[in-house]
Amino acid sequence: MIKTLIVDDDFLVRMFLKQITDWESAGFSLIGDACNGKEAISVIEKETPELVITDLSMPVMDGVSLIKRVKEASPDICIVVLSCHDEFEYVKEAMRLGADEYLLKNDLDEAVLLKSLESVRIKINKSAEIQQEKIELQRLAKKGTELVLQELLEELSGTPYSMEEQRRLCSSSGVPFKFRRCAAVTATAGQIAGSILQPVCEQYCRNKNAVCLGRIGQSCCILLDFSDLCSQAEQWERLNTFSEGLKSCILNYLNTEAAIGVSGINGGDGGICAALGQARLALKYRFYGYRIYRFSDLPAAGRLPEEAESLLQIQAYKPENHDEKLYRLGRSAFVSLRKTLLHPDRVREWFSALSKNFAIEGELPETLERMEEVWFSSAVSMKNEEGVPEKSGGNRAISQAVTYIRKHFHEPISLSKVAAEVHLNATYLSYLFKQEMGVNFSDYLTNCRLDRIRELLKESNRPIKEYAAAAGFQDYRNFCKLFKKETGMRPAEYRNLKK
Repeated sequence: MIKTLIVDDDFLVRMFLKQITDWESAGFSLIGDACNGKEAISVIEKETPELVITDLSMPVMDGVSLIKRVKEASPDICIVVLSCHDEFEYVKEAMRLGADEYLLKNDLDEAVLLKSLESVRIKINKSAEIQQEKIELQRLAKKGTELVLQELLEELSGTPYSMEEQRRLCSSSGVPFKFRRCAAVTATAGQIAGSILQPVCEQYCRNKNAVCLGRIGQSCCILLDFSDLCSQAEQWERLNTFSEGLKSCILNYLNTEAAIGVSGINGGDGGICAALGQARLALKYRFYGYRIYRFSDLPAAGRLPEEAESLLQIQAYKPENHDEKLYRLGRSAFVSLRKTLLHPDRVREWFSALSKNFAIEGELPETLERMEEVWFSSAVSMKNEEGVPEKSGGNRAISQAVTYIRKHFHEPISLSKVAAEVHLNATYLSYLFKQEMGVNFSDYLTNCRLDRIRELLKESNRPIKEYAAAAGFQDYRNFCKLFKKETGMRPAEYRNLKK
């Protein structure tokens, strides 16, 4: 159905036009009518008709002014003019402005109207076909451009070309930049496919001396040109601003956190190849969570943290090992791994050996977060009704203190209060607690509160500040610092990852 609007200041004319024929049988749908040009504009903006049948002589806004407004805003809308015998100049102006047909009111009957409508239908259908052809050509052109850029990405990633060869390859692929100094940025976004992520990256690159070359797996590769900047400080500032803005853009458009790999600033022969390699290497650290990883910040080398080595020394699966000390040693190991940013492949080797020692079955987890979940659900499995690993023995007073903390951690409890509950001197309790649990009283209390918040973040979308207060954190800013120190992520990032 072709959506049609009737415009005439004479109510009787509008009624006559509505009843002169069966519009729907003719393939036209009347979406309404208006008594002048101003009212018609309001209807057109709301209903977007394909055909407007309008009188020329009307108050407020006449037909000529209406045609001018419509054709400026929506040139594809078809217009049929209604006129009288003495309005020739009006009709001539209307046709000059883009009206498609005109009808004389005095000669108007059903046959004349239907003949005009058939002519209009042919024009509208032809216009639709042309528009569809344009869209298809644009789609094919875009697809062609994407393939050219994808080939360029593969070419530049594999060979350290000279500056002259880099410039020639880029120019032949339609990339206008010189890349005397350049950097690369790679991005991936959770479970979002690269084909969905790429248009967002392409849009963000516009007017920023940057080009999205395409995808490698599920990540998008972007190349930035700094040839217009002489100052290294300005180059680094632009690179940092770009990568932070890209992360925010992906969050806003796709509603998901992104991991961003950022190269150093490169130049000379092989500069593009080096930049792309650095950015891809930096993105491998997505293993540690969704944030920005800069090649310049990555450690050159590193050893396993002491806590991780200690956990690996436990050679056999023994129930007596599954106590609170093992639980705390595991947590310390994962916290230390996040701080050291060891190469992900080295951590995977460590966890593979750990899995053998503790008979953990299944595929190797892809992220450190998932490794931690698998470890605590598989290896540290002896838990009581509060979800705390059971102790296989130890000081009875410390067991009572642990039970009290787990039940009241959301309250403003202190070492002195717990000491009074288990009938010990506070200083002595502090000493025993450290000896027995392997961690001091305040750290244990903080971990209990953080454990509870992690559970809540997986279950609900209520404000994080409410959770912090409910878990016993009185200072929200301090809570955020502790949470990031413990998990390597902000609370909101942790929630998005779990969702």
